[in-house]
Amino acid sequence: MKQCYLLTTTLAVLLLSSCFPKLSYMGDTYEPTEIVELYFDEIDIESDFKIIGIARQEIGLNKLETIQEAMLGKAKKVGADAILFIGISQEIDSCSETVESKFLKYK
Repeated sequence: MKQCYLLTTTLAVLLLSSCFPKLSYMGDTYEPTEIVELYFDEIDIESDFKIIGIARQEIGLNKLETIQEAMLGKAKKVGADAILFIGISQEIDSCSETVESKFLKYK
């Protein structure tokens, strides 16, 4: 009976953890920011900026709104002023899709 409970609990944890987006960030970190602007086309950005990092997040079972919120939270944490969403890509040898973005800091 204990083994059945342990197995059920383990499966539940694995299933729930697969629902959370897996965010990867590579870049610089600054003082946290409270407001982060979202862009989907570089031409819309009116301020001069530098790219401080690149973020990738698997879509998996997540809604795109959930991924956007997770990236927004990470951008605030690393001190970005804006996020430029690049697009959605899929690796050739993988069935998972990934949202890619650049984190920006205004000059």
